[in-house]
Amino acid sequence: MPTKKIGSFPLFPQCQERKVMNEVMYGRVESQWNEGRVIIDTPMGNIPLQTLQRCRKDQWLNDELVNMYTDMLQQRCVEFNRPILLLNSFFYSKLTGEQNDTFQYKQVQRWTRSELVCHFFFFFVKVKVKIIFPIHLKGKLHWACGVINLRDRQIEYYDSLFHPKNSKPDFQHFAKCMKLYLFQEWEDKQLDTRASKHALELVTLIQNMDTCVMSAPRQSNGYDCGVFVCNFMYWIAHGFFPNFSSDPSSIQYFREKICLEILLGRVL
Repeated sequence: MPTKKIGSFPLFPQCQERKVMNEVMYGRVESQWNEGRVIIDTPMGNIPLQTLQRCRKDQWLNDELVNMYTDMLQQRCVEFNRPILLLNSFFYSKLTGEQNDTFQYKQVQRWTRSELVCHFFFFFVKVKVKIIFPIHLKGKLHWACGVINLRDRQIEYYDSLFHPKNSKPDFQHFAKCMKLYLFQEWEDKQLDTRASKHALELVTLIQNMDTCVMSAPRQSNGYDCGVFVCNFMYWIAHGFFPNFSSDPSSIQYFREKICLEILLGRVL
């Protein structure tokens, strides 16, 4: 099982691990956490206060929070015309079933448009360079991050609690499903006969794609995985390998930043 680590890079200003939250912003987060209302209005829609309070210290981020963040990050990529597609956690859960142990392409068949993936291997049309999505490992109440890296022709798995023995089955099923998904996408959405002539070559290319467990920052507890996944997606969407600080004070800052971003309806 290959593990790959990429060196750190200088980051774009908007991708720096910078302290963007001033006292007024922190005050807004604190006031919302202590708000008496049951439902909080945000630009991304209404959210229960109890859910928003999961951004506080020592709590696990649920699907609603992670998916809100994923949607905001996708909006950011569209705004800056980045060739990135972010899919929410339901993509992988529908593709792999309730226990993440099957393959059900028909459940996600309509999640992408025809020009996104199908002709990448033959460079006939412009496509997204990376497909990024959070993975909710249902049996473990744990978050990981999956990336189909079309540019480098590799399938990447980011897990802040990865263990060579305990996590291996999850990774192996992920890698298998992603290769099946790519072939099914091409087969389902091919636009002309030129591509069909290259079916055997396509199968070979997909089979030969690297499947890598990426060496990324690691968490030190059992509840910060959602914060790590949001950061993984943020850095990868900006074109860089995740190389952020994972000390407790930094993770707490990330939690408050995620909360504020949800309140604002945009990624800072």
